[in-house]
Amino acid sequence: MPDGKKKRPASGASPTEGPPPPRFPLPRDSRALAEAIHQQAQNIGLLFNKFLWIWDDDWTLEGKFKEGRRERSVKSWFLEQVEDIARRFPRDAYFAFLDRQVKMIESLSEHGYRTVVFGKRAEARILSGLGGAHPMEVGFAFHPLYGFPYLPGSGLKGIARAWAELTDQPADKIKLVFGSESKDERQAKEHEQGNVIFFDAYAIAPPRLDVDILNPHFPDYYRDPKNNLPTEWQSPNPVNFLTIGVGQRDDDKPIFRFALAARSDEALGLAQEWLERGLEQLGFGGKTASGYGYFAEGRIPAEKLAEMRKAELAKAQSQRAPAAPAAKPAPEKKPPAAAPAAEQRARVSPPSPKPPKPSAPTARPVVKQGDKLDAEVIANDGRKVTVRLLGGLDQEVTFEHPYYPHPPGKRVKVKVMAVTAEGKVTRVSPG
Repeated sequence: MPDGKKKRPASGASPTEGPPPPRFPLPRDSRALAEAIHQQAQNIGLLFNKFLWIWDDDWTLEGKFKEGRRERSVKSWFLEQVEDIARRFPRDAYFAFLDRQVKMIESLSEHGYRTVVFGKRAEARILSGLGGAHPMEVGFAFHPLYGFPYLPGSGLKGIARAWAELTDQPADKIKLVFGSESKDERQAKEHEQGNVIFFDAYAIAPPRLDVDILNPHFPDYYRDPKNNLPTEWQSPNPVNFLTIGVGQRDDDKPIFRFALAARSDEALGLAQEWLERGLEQLGFGGKTASGYGYFAEGRIPAEKLAEMRKAELAKAQSQRAPAAPAAKPAPEKKPPAAAPAAEQRARVSPPSPKPPKPSAPTARPVVKQGDKLDAEVIANDGRKVTVRLLGGLDQEVTFEHPYYPHPPGKRVKVKVMAVTAEGKVTRVSPG
């Protein structure tokens, strides 16, 4: 029986000042490369699932640090870093992927399938992949190959079936869409495959990630209710997790594109209706009882969806290539009024100004082979490194190095390996 006695929390290491340095459980060379370029990652799913960098000395994720006057968890800081890196996902690659999915669906129409494409607007944050195994305790569904957020087709199929069963749809109709439920080998002759393909759903523009928080106030009770009471002196245990955000305005709410394919019009119509009702009334993903995962009523037709997607593509292109500032119109010149002849004769031409003396050329530092120079890293893709030479040289040099550990912006030393007769450095190596 629980005794209700107050327990003191276990004492841990004192929080450090500022976030911890990256710590990857990798071999030395791979670790140095990951530390240098992990902030430039484009596959955010691979980074989130395989390359956590916030391990402490005991290889746990329980560290804390001081940020100003407050103390915060390293986990919450890590998720904010993931959220920030995800904003830099290459939008062109995302739109190209959506085009490939459209082509694949169109190809099914040429092989006897009936297909339908429609859109729906998310009304609440979406928590997809909550139950996935992850060191952060709460998982998230990223595309297994490209790493952006998405809604798996298996989950969409489950929502459609749940709505059909909760509303007591006819068993033969459920069997038509989803196939046989029994897996008994003795009834193999009665087994039937479902007629509908549920495709993964993607937003028409790269969706934003938002960090959310779950804060249970009785962690001891939830962990072991037989031996602990829900007493008020238990310390809350905040748990941060990632969601697909919806922003503050209707224009910020993501619009997802859903696609279905079937061999018959009847199965396709049933699947579409059940899926729409399930998204609107049951919600997708985790914590739907708390309001997560719901979509707005009504569907967006495929034609309207294509127009909205083109608008998103045009917006992305305009953001990538800013327009040149408009040139100011030259002031209109008015012809000077003719002066009287006597005044013109009396006018004396001003003396012509003396040409300025040419400034002496700035002396360029003398550099010879073997010198070590100060430089700043301006690019590092894990294979080629570009540095800008300092100390009055103002020159960029590129060299190859597979495990160069320094990120852009880092001040480093480089060794001159080759220099021209004019004093221009042509080849360097790490100093």
